[in-house]
Amino acid sequence: PLRGLTLRADAYLTVIDGRVEIRRPSPSAVQANATPTNSTPITSKGMEAQVDYKSPRLGAYASYSLQSSTYPKQDLLSLGLDTVQVRTDAYPTHLLKAGVTWTERPWYLRGNIEGRYVGARLGNLDNNALINPLDHLENRYALSAYALVDVSVSTVGIEFWKGHESVFLAKVHNLADARYTFPGTNGFDIPGFERSFSFSLQQEL
Repeated sequence: PLRGLTLRADAYLTVIDGRVEIRRPSPSAVQANATPTNSTPITSKGMEAQVDYKSPRLGAYASYSLQSSTYPKQDLLSLGLDTVQVRTDAYPTHLLKAGVTWTERPWYLRGNIEGRYVGARLGNLDNNALINPLDHLENRYALSAYALVDVSVSTVGIEFWKGHESVFLAKVHNLADARYTFPGTNGFDIPGFERSFSFSLQQEL
């Protein structure tokens, strides 16, 4: 019963040197537009784990990732120009995905359900400076965690001409119509996608 089971796990440490980021200039700067600037190295560490199971009728997977990324930055508002470790924005510390696919070839049908949990993400550092102008490097706001579920039904094994499969797919995105937000810039965060429906046809040539 465990023949189709696969387990994977890894840990990593990544250091990116010569990093460039887009930052908004200070109010006293001549230019008003955000510009690329040289930034301090960023250090990322974390782990990933995944389990997969496959059988003729059932396919399932689950994956989890944990990460932490920081970079040193000089606090221009401190009296001693202290250097603090700043946590990166836009990417969650916790990310969980899971899905199940069930195939009934005698009925030419395949069903799939997939869910993902995205942990809280810090907002853009420039946006945070608008909310916490006096200590924006250490006092950060975060976008709420959220969970999304997608469901789809498709055909399997249908061939209008031999050797060329035709796949009809109907899918519901964000089944529970969850409300969530992507990190943005220039004082704005971006609303996530509401519940939607899609239909498609894939034809092998």
